[in-house]
Amino acid sequence: MKKLLLLLAMTFSVAAIAQNNQFATAEDSDPAAAKILEAMKDQYLGYNSVEAGFTLTIEMPEEDAEIQKGTIQQQGDRYNLTMNDQHIISDGKLLWYHQISSKLVQINNVDPDEVSEEMFAPQNFLKFYEDGKFVAAPVTVAKEDGKAVRWIELKPVDSDSEYFKFRIALDIKKNDLQSIKAFSRDGSRFTLKIDKLVPNKKFTDKNFTFDASDYPGVDVEDLRID
Repeated sequence: MKKLLLLLAMTFSVAAIAQNNQFATAEDSDPAAAKILEAMKDQYLGYNSVEAGFTLTIEMPEEDAEIQKGTIQQQGDRYNLTMNDQHIISDGKLLWYHQISSKLVQINNVDPDEVSEEMFAPQNFLKFYEDGKFVAAPVTVAKEDGKAVRWIELKPVDSDSEYFKFRIALDIKKNDLQSIKAFSRDGSRFTLKIDKLVPNKKFTDKNFTFDASDYPGVDVEDLRID
């Protein structure tokens, strides 16, 4: 789930890393790639909210690929995520983790440090990018699903990062995000494809809170620590 949230965070932010070690710091980012990323950052930060449908493909070494579909609503640091048997809601202060089939929901306080570290929210990734934690390689033009896209690959500056690169695919005409792929050092790959994105959708507070009365028979475990 942490890997999914990381990918979702990056979908609202910003592909070829050079094949040598010349890209080592954020200052080494390709100017053209950096300009495209800045334009995309401004575009997404201009949205008051977003709702997105997505497809997540998980590839593990020597295993068949696993494909999952989900939806997410996001406004500021609040979000409502549904995928398969998991339903996660956060109002920015509390987090409800709902295991649908087992009718169990656990309540926790949101840990600001953990949120920042894992980049749950789009704004958090943008802060990471601005803080110089990634270097952007030159733009490559390619095709995905028969559509012309720009690839920009981001390399974490931290050599101890779990991931050694991220590949962002942007629509070549509109600069809209098409997909993002994360390459893990253990050989696993995670590809998040945006199937539909609706910006500036109006939400109410109810979208970002869990009401047990809406789920008859659900067992609530309050794990908050005062």
